[in-house]
Amino acid sequence: MTATRPVRSPISTWGPAALEQLREARRRQQDAVAPQRAKWIRANSYYYGRLKRLLQFIIEPGMRVLELRCETGQFLASVKPSYGVGVEISDAMAAVARQENPQLRFVKSDPEELDLGETFDYVIVNHIFDTVDILGAFEHIRRHCSADTLLVVINYNQFWQPLLQFASKMGLRSQFVEPNWVSGNDIRGFLRLAGFRMVRMYRLLLFPKWIPLVSAFLNSFVARLPGIRRLCMMQVIVARPIGAARQEEDVSVSVIVPCRNEAGNVQLAVERIPSMGRYTEIVFCDDKSTDDTADEVH
Repeated sequence: MTATRPVRSPISTWGPAALEQLREARRRQQDAVAPQRAKWIRANSYYYGRLKRLLQFIIEPGMRVLELRCETGQFLASVKPSYGVGVEISDAMAAVARQENPQLRFVKSDPEELDLGETFDYVIVNHIFDTVDILGAFEHIRRHCSADTLLVVINYNQFWQPLLQFASKMGLRSQFVEPNWVSGNDIRGFLRLAGFRMVRMYRLLLFPKWIPLVSAFLNSFVARLPGIRRLCMMQVIVARPIGAARQEEDVSVSVIVPCRNEAGNVQLAVERIPSMGRYTEIVFCDDKSTDDTADEVH
């Protein structure tokens, strides 16, 4: 397979103009690789298959799903959404995605400028390492989330940077323009600043190529061992929006008091529980008391 040569665009300016120049370089790179993207996916079918299985485990089918940096839409299609929207920075890549997945909607937009005016049950963020402004992207994603939205971020382990760059040079992996190699802790910090909290991190693919028996042993057993799992190539981070703090007068509180033979302590327990919220409910759970506990509660 002939590798697509990376688009070289020296950054000769500073500040916002330099960022825009970098965005344009990445957009041209995606335009260049779009016609061959399906070949890259087929050449690495084991890698993509493992990621798809994890996404299908996390994301319930038949939901509203948004994917940023969706490329040809293969991950979005694999989770079987009732309504799926894919976002790409490249017109050419979005056109290929529409052709391969006509049942889904694809739009061109930079993640840092996304404004669809709707919310989703799940949001997938792919190619976070190829995003110019990661915090800006998360802040715009937050606008597309409800209180129950689940955010799924796919990230490369930064320890794999030398191997992945070598693979790109050897034509075993697609080229990218100046990737951002960020760690799981970096992603966690960006999420917190944008109003998300991480709930779980999955680590997978200690060996991303398929060799019978060897791949299954390394990825299904060795990759789960403490310490070793930190060396896995992929990090899939699951997060939720941080809800706004609720006022005390907007909530009610239930206090559950388990008791057995506590007739002499029921009144004291009630007196010691402070008033909380709009009102406070006290529920005594009697475990077959043989004294007058039940009568004292009544």
